[in-house]
Amino acid sequence: MNYRPRGSLEKRIRVDGIKTGRVTALDLPGQISEAVSLGILNEAEGAALRDYDAKVSNLLDVDDFAPHELCAGGGAGATRVHEFAGRERAL
Repeated sequence: MNYRPRGSLEKRIRVDGIKTGRVTALDLPGQISEAVSLGILNEAEGAALRDYDAKVSNLLDVDDFAPHELCAGGGAGATRVHEFAGRERAL
């Protein structure tokens, strides 16, 4: 496979597919599939771009929070202190 920077592949999808109305998917995986089926990208380019997109998604899908930390208000009995008009108050 000839190396093509990821940006140039996305640009081809955008210019040859989205701007012309041939590619209508809103998400990148859907856009890649449509671009491959329309011949805008070949199978190897589509696979490389899918792989790159999956790696980026994996990096961004980080969950550093315990389930109880995601509850509104911090859970039962939680006390939060906020600065309000120069003085602290518990909510």
